[in-house]
Amino acid sequence: MSHAPATLMYMSTRTRNFVARTIAVGLVTLVFGGIAWLGASGPAYECEQQQVVVRQGDTAWSIAARYCSGHTGEATYDLVQLHGSSWLYPGEVVTLP
Repeated sequence: MSHAPATLMYMSTRTRNFVARTIAVGLVTLVFGGIAWLGASGPAYECEQQQVVVRQGDTAWSIAARYCSGHTGEATYDLVQLHGSSWLYPGEVVTLP
């Protein structure tokens, strides 16, 4: 008698092979994705200035798009994290990431 879980005992050989291949592909994807992520150095954007004054109608996204080149989404996320909030008020000085 096998000690395999009941679900595996009732699967056909073809289904077990499919499940095994799917798991193997997933693990390989995770490993290589992790290696690629670890190999990335620094942010995927660069900002022109250190600080900017918020204007009427500005959002974190519009500020990042105006003053940062590269990955605007990552710059926006880092701007909000650095600022501590996504709320911006006209006249406020915001430090760019």
